[in-house]
Amino acid sequence: MSQHSYLSDGCEFIDDGGYGTPPTLEVGLLYHLPVTLLRLYVDSSQHSIAWNDDRSWLRENIAERGILTPLELHVDQSGMARLKEGHHRLCVAEELGIQTAPTKV
Repeated sequence: MSQHSYLSDGCEFIDDGGYGTPPTLEVGLLYHLPVTLLRLYVDSSQHSIAWNDDRSWLRENIAERGILTPLELHVDQSGMARLKEGHHRLCVAEELGIQTAPTKV
């Protein structure tokens, strides 16, 4: 059962342990996945997001240019997925109301 979790930077994520079965995705390809789907793959118990400095530069950059570096989604042998890279970009995308994010599987 999913529950809402708040990370150290105040971003809220739905926490299902960081695992979920993604839609059928081929490894090695780049997709534009819904931010609402990606947030289901965040394992807040295993990955701590700490903002040690002002994140306004990241917010301004993404607002102006979009997400240039794709997030990375890792799918294990059983087909379960977890967000591997891009937690900060995902959080900013949510704050800015961005609907999809480039994601490498």
